[in-house]
Amino acid sequence: MTGPDYLTVTEAARRLRLHPRTILRFIRDGRLKAARVGKGFRILPDDLAALAGVEPEPESRPTVMAAVDLGEVDLEGARRWTAAVNGAFHARPAGSGRLSLDVVHDPASRRLKVLASGAAGDVAAVLSLVEALWEGFRS
Repeated sequence: MTGPDYLTVTEAARRLRLHPRTILRFIRDGRLKAARVGKGFRILPDDLAALAGVEPEPESRPTVMAAVDLGEVDLEGARRWTAAVNGAFHARPAGSGRLSLDVVHDPASRRLKVLASGAAGDVAAVLSLVEALWEGFRS
């Protein structure tokens, strides 16, 4: 009778690393919603997550990736770029979207690349930052 949408008391206890009696106590106290099926209880995963204080995962949004090849940059220039990009990355407001940002320098070929991956607006902001830094470092 247990489908993929419901958990037994034992399964819920295993997920939370608690004893099944603790889960039953949460049900009796009204802290955990459960439906009685026969002699047992069935629990929705969302109700279990609410008890555990876990936020449901938001809908997945498309991920945008961008690579900016800045051409030949010496080691000192690569250090300045890395410091500027990382500083801007860490100064983002709390609650900003998920963003992955890397600055890669190959000393042998003296090539510098900025790689960004995340929500479209966040990656667009990185591209604007790179453009502004490019203008600032050139002058």
